Amino acid sequence: MDYILSFWNIQKRNNTSDSNGQGSKEFKSITITNERERLSEEEIRNMVKETEEYAEEDKKVKERIDSRNNLQTLICNMKSTINDEDELGNKIDSEEKEAIQKALKDALT
Repeated sequence: MDYILSFWNIQKRNNTSDSNGQGSKEFKSITITNERERLSEEEIRNMVKETEEYAEEDKKVKERIDSRNNLQTLICNMKSTINDEDELGNKIDSEEKEAIQKALKDALT
């Protein structure tokens, strides 16, 4: 499963939005200006305040998702290794292979 994480950094004068696509390791930045006065100063302050309030929570969510993705990658690599006859596949017996496969399956639940 692919994940796309977006991080937003809002500043008072120019609202700057940074988006980091984790899957592709791309980093994009767009600047939104308030030239037409569509946002009041109070709305901008509230947006900045909300960004600051949720920054720590967003960081924790990102860390959890990164950890989960790393675990999935590790499990996928291990499955390939135990099934590859040139790697570990022919060096372990079927009981060991089944035990490893069960442990890998259990790791995701």
